[in-house]
Amino acid sequence: MEVETDAPAVDLKEMAKQLTKTLKHLLTTHRQLENDAVEVQAGMNELYRMQEERSQHIVGRLKNASSTILTFGDPGQDTHAGHHEPEDDDNQDETMN
Repeated sequence: MEVETDAPAVDLKEMAKQLTKTLKHLLTTHRQLENDAVEVQAGMNELYRMQEERSQHIVGRLKNASSTILTFGDPGQDTHAGHHEPEDDDNQDETMN
């Protein structure tokens, strides 16, 4: 007894058409992702450049401030210059007893 199996009809032209459509979509998506990656990298490079520029500006300001402090002194130190902290005399009191 022979069993006959009916294989579903496959339309190769339709399959090729669908695969071509899918491949085109994948290539288009890949190209778009590459373009997006280039834009993201350009943005990151710009942020890095801005950050570097800002840090150089801050370093310059710190150098100027440091130079000013070394030249003219720290005005905060003048308020403590004449003020003498009393030493801890507890040890002397204990030895006298």
